[in-house]
Amino acid sequence: AAVSQHYFQKWKSVISEDVLRLYFRPVATHETCEILALYISTLLLLPDAIVGENEDGYHSRIDQCVTTPMKRFAPSFTLQRNCSQDSSSHCLYRPDFTATLLGRGCFFRGEEKKSGSSEDPRAELHEKLGKIWPFPGLPFVLGYFSVGVNLTFACVYKDRTVPLGNPLQLDQVQDRLECWNAVRNITRIMKYMASTALSILPYDLQDIRKGSPQGTDWERTISFSGGHVQKCIHLRDEQTENKAKRLYEVLSILQRGVDGVQ
Repeated sequence: AAVSQHYFQKWKSVISEDVLRLYFRPVATHETCEILALYISTLLLLPDAIVGENEDGYHSRIDQCVTTPMKRFAPSFTLQRNCSQDSSSHCLYRPDFTATLLGRGCFFRGEEKKSGSSEDPRAELHEKLGKIWPFPGLPFVLGYFSVGVNLTFACVYKDRTVPLGNPLQLDQVQDRLECWNAVRNITRIMKYMASTALSILPYDLQDIRKGSPQGTDWERTISFSGGHVQKCIHLRDEQTENKAKRLYEVLSILQRGVDGVQ
């Protein structure tokens, strides 16, 4: 990004020129983005204070490094704290931070704990999604987990959370700059995910039929949400389950050679 020589020289007082040149190009003032320069100046030189020792005390620092750039680079997303609306989570499991699209779900989430906490924000990222993966066609969504000012971006799968890169210390100038750049790139991926994924909101799933025909050895549950249908078949004994597995193996072989078999 192009920034004025004036700002570039100021930033060199807290971070090396080599690092700055990875992100910025000093040019004449009339060719620069003043809004970006002011934000970066605040991020590097005047970081928001940490207030108190509970997890809420770290909100302002995390918001400065994550929420503010996300608003700039992904303005169509709604950013909220402690809210289950469109969060792709069960209504009783409110993520600490969400970036959502109305009626589409949450494609970026965050979990935070205070410094010294024994709780695990990394595990909470996927545990709050519940038993039903809400994003058909996507192997994961994105997010972060933090303990105090130690923040790590991550891929959130149905049953696990995988860190992306090393933890960032938001009380360190260079790590705050790296966090800004990471959010800039993450928003590009968020937009793509939101434009291609079919989202299911688990807390909206409703059973519309449960049971099975008389005399069968199986039962079923049919649920729906926003045009998506999920049908679950429950087999009542191991012998029937083994028959079903063998039938599936035969169909899998046929599918490779016969059109239309699923």
